[in-house]
Amino acid sequence: MGDSEVSGPCEWSWEENKLFEVAIAEVGEKDSDRWEAVAAMIGGHKSAEDVYKHFLTLLHDLNLIESGYFDHTLEKIEQEEEYVISSIS
Repeated sequence: MGDSEVSGPCEWSWEENKLFEVAIAEVGEKDSDRWEAVAAMIGGHKSAEDVYKHFLTLLHDLNLIESGYFDHTLEKIEQEEEYVISSIS
């Protein structure tokens, strides 16, 4: 499946994530149908519940990053890639 192909309700393509980011920025927090509006802006392939769950997952990930439980630095990622490559070889 390519990055621009539509994915299932639990999987999000790069394109869907970008549309999600734009929609979250445009639809107000106090909008009574926020998640339905965001889902519509993504293209209708995700339900309001899918969108809300995705939002909560991203908040959780952000909290992990900000609290230091997730090392997302480039140096750490490169070290992990080197380990995986050396393990395969």
